[in-house]
Amino acid sequence: MRSRPLALLVLSVGCPLVCSLISKHDAELAPLESLKLLDDVGLAAGATISVEFTLSASDASPAYLLLLTSEQSTGWYDNIHGDTAMQEGYVVCGSPSYGRYELTLPDNVTAVDGNRSFSVQHTDLYTLHVAYCGAGRLRCRLRTAFMNPPRNHLAIENVMSVPLYKGLLATYTGLAALWCAECWLMRQFILPVHLGCVLSLLAKCVEIAIQHQYLLLLNKEGAVDEGFWVVKELSASLSQAVFLCVLLLISLGWTMTRDHLTPRERYVLGGIFGVYIAILGLKVDCERGGGDTCQAFVLSEYVIRSLILLAIIVAMNFNITHLRQGVNDMPPPINAALAVQYSKLHQFQVFRWAFLAYLLSPTALLIIKVTVLSWEYEWLNEYASHVLFLVIHVVVAATLAPSPSALITQGFTTAHR
Repeated sequence: MRSRPLALLVLSVGCPLVCSLISKHDAELAPLESLKLLDDVGLAAGATISVEFTLSASDASPAYLLLLTSEQSTGWYDNIHGDTAMQEGYVVCGSPSYGRYELTLPDNVTAVDGNRSFSVQHTDLYTLHVAYCGAGRLRCRLRTAFMNPPRNHLAIENVMSVPLYKGLLATYTGLAALWCAECWLMRQFILPVHLGCVLSLLAKCVEIAIQHQYLLLLNKEGAVDEGFWVVKELSASLSQAVFLCVLLLISLGWTMTRDHLTPRERYVLGGIFGVYIAILGLKVDCERGGGDTCQAFVLSEYVIRSLILLAIIVAMNFNITHLRQGVNDMPPPINAALAVQYSKLHQFQVFRWAFLAYLLSPTALLIIKVTVLSWEYEWLNEYASHVLFLVIHVVVAATLAPSPSALITQGFTTAHR
């Protein structure tokens, strides 16, 4: 396993796949300066890297493409930023590397176009730099691409995501169809909150379908239209917003313990989720343009999402306490009303355990990723995350499924005594 600072690993967990695996750079390098072209890309044995370049320099000193393994890349940063930092000139021009490829300017020529391709013979995480060791300045324009065997543009730690999302799409589609069929069969007993669950499942199906198509195109072509990337991000954001909204409505007991929300609650919920969706849209637009203010939108999203989760916890515990108190205060003998109260209390208690799993699963999965999984199996962490989320959906759906109250109270009717 590679050893990297935990902060870098945590940041990498939240970074989405970009809309292109083909990187383009246009920069000017000073003496003993380098530019990173690829960063920790998983390449299998036999993978190829190709670089198209345009160079112009004030002297004939060559530039170099430096290909580093994960261990060499860690040493590179340790040498620059560690307690015993070496001279920058050695790090750039003399640091050990898996491959060193010279980009030479012909004599009496100050600009040159060309391309360079090379392959790797060992499976590892690779980082590619272009370094300039001359005395002048180097102007470079580079286009870098890689391909894993047989013809996969995705890194090997991400290539299994394609069949993963295909299976998820089939599973969520089946689950949505079963839930819709259940609601149709029990249409006399469905509540508005059940229709909210339908909407949440359909939003998740759309998100998974778009993500699957996105990964297919990215793996096949190496790049996806920017508009498709925006659609993918917006669908994921809207799916998350709908899911949180349904969780909040369930925790408030909407149409389960009371018929409607108060006007103040409706205004507050509409305002919070309106601002939340607006911030999600602004964050996607900022990431598309690569602005410097994206962290502000990420922080705002995190704050509002935390407030929503806190509201769910408070409302859920209030309803459980209220139902438990109602059960305790109900005088004997046991009757049909008490059975209904017990049923609602059981639903909220199961919902609380499912919500607790939803809150703790990201931390547990991150611990497993850091301590157990090597980088080649990062897709297993994503798989476990989706499976756990799917299980939560199934548990909540089975608990809150529409059913006639007669199934609960029939033991207390005269006909069944």
